[in-house]
Amino acid sequence: MTNGTASQGSGKKWVWIVVVVVVAAIAGGWWLLARNDATQSDATQSAMEVPDVTGMKKAEAESALVAAGFVPESTLEYDLETPTGLVMAQLPAAGEQAYASSSVGILVSKGTPNVDVSVPDVAGMSESEATTALANVSLQAVPVTAHDASVPKGVVAAQEPAAGTSLPALSQVAILVSLGDGAVTVTVPDVVGQTQSAATSALKAAGLGAKTAGAYSSSVPKGMVMGQTPASGTKVKSGTAVGLAVSLGKAPSTQPPAPTPPPGGGVKPPTEPGVPLVKIPNVTGQTSSAAAAALQKLGLQPMAYDAPSDEVAKGIVLAQLPAAGEMVPATFPVLLLVSTGPPTAAPLPTEE
Repeated sequence: MTNGTASQGSGKKWVWIVVVVVVAAIAGGWWLLARNDATQSDATQSAMEVPDVTGMKKAEAESALVAAGFVPESTLEYDLETPTGLVMAQLPAAGEQAYASSSVGILVSKGTPNVDVSVPDVAGMSESEATTALANVSLQAVPVTAHDASVPKGVVAAQEPAAGTSLPALSQVAILVSLGDGAVTVTVPDVVGQTQSAATSALKAAGLGAKTAGAYSSSVPKGMVMGQTPASGTKVKSGTAVGLAVSLGKAPSTQPPAPTPPPGGGVKPPTEPGVPLVKIPNVTGQTSSAAAAALQKLGLQPMAYDAPSDEVAKGIVLAQLPAAGEMVPATFPVLLLVSTGPPTAAPLPTEE
């Protein structure tokens, strides 16, 4: 992430101006009260238009204001964008009306500060606490929000650059502020018998993803869903990927006969003579590597898909399709839904 390109916010640029104007107004009011011999012409003087001096050099801006009948009040401030000596802002603004001899505040850039500061550790703080901690060392907080089930809402989950990094004063520090657990529990719809595109759309509408694996079938048209995992009616976190077994159509003569779905979903293996069958073991609850090894030992083809889970540890099989105990042809694909653990926060954006 690169250094920030702004000062500590537009609000800071105007604080000094407000102070200057208020002090000038108080002093001017005292002076007028002390002048018992003030003339009527002084009280009824006409207002004049304030010239635009932003972008000018300090001396040029002051000369222009004096020539227009105003009193310039200059304040210097560091800025990462504006070259040294140029006017960054003014108050009153250009074009506004002000009385002759009244003060016009101008904010003049001192350029980039030639000083580095150490980034404090703000992880675990609230957004306001982190912003204040960074401002206290002349750094600017740039909040970025994301859902994170492990960090309470409103608390900083991460920062970039990391604590201890040395940065020029006024640089920006991105802070990742948690929105809490954004995942909700949804019910898996029944998409068996639908086309792959229709099934994917139905899952997307339910807030779920889809992962597909193909298998030949002598009875299910090509492109139709023969089975799914988790099964319809299962409660899962939004964003979970549902595994779909999609028909590849009739198998070539050199391929084993394809599975046929029974009523109610699932994948029914072929029973033609001469086709070697194996019994699918129960691998739910095993690690993905152990489950894959058990299936491959029988000649089956494990196909693992990831899904977040708050209840099941990372790398553990959540579900399988076909289910344990079913007889299937050797080399038949077995879908495994593997936990990736709790949902994680989005990464911090980086500037190019």
